[in-house]
Amino acid sequence: MKTIMTCLFAASIAVAGFMPSVRVDHENRSSHGCYHADITTAPTGTAVYVAIENDSFAGIVAVRSDIYFQKSTDAGRTWLSEDLLVKRGALFACYPDITTDRDGNIYLVYTERPSGSEGHFYCVRSTDGGSTWSAPVKIDDNAAGVKAGWARVAVDTAGHLFTAWNQPEGSYLRIFSSVSTDGGMN
Repeated sequence: MKTIMTCLFAASIAVAGFMPSVRVDHENRSSHGCYHADITTAPTGTAVYVAIENDSFAGIVAVRSDIYFQKSTDAGRTWLSEDLLVKRGALFACYPDITTDRDGNIYLVYTERPSGSEGHFYCVRSTDGGSTWSAPVKIDDNAAGVKAGWARVAVDTAGHLFTAWNQPEGSYLRIFSSVSTDGGMN
């Protein structure tokens, strides 16, 4: 019996590892590139969600970037046939981060930089598996745009959203945080 268990354990290790790579985005225009992807899973089932920054290029300098969403319902083996637009950047919508809560809501935070370098951080929510998204809610409380960096999001078991981001204060980048107790709605 011990020999059979050892053989089964060795066989399971031999087949463990990453599966073959699968392309997630479906951006096929020659003047676009995808960057800054973030991934999360649904709390139940086999759904996998990816947030993507899609940049439009003219030469080397980006003209605009947008936030797109992709979904797999079979544990990452296949993906939607088209990327779903979440936010069209006024100039730059960038650096997405994505998470889910235990009720299956999807939360996506991103940086919006209308001036190219200064902006704010926003959160959107989907209650239908990423088919539609709420209006953006501003996370930071800066009156004017700042040289915005990356925002990250997490959710606890009570449904509170926690966000953290970096922004300049004086000559240094500092980390700021905010909490939403209403699921990112206000």
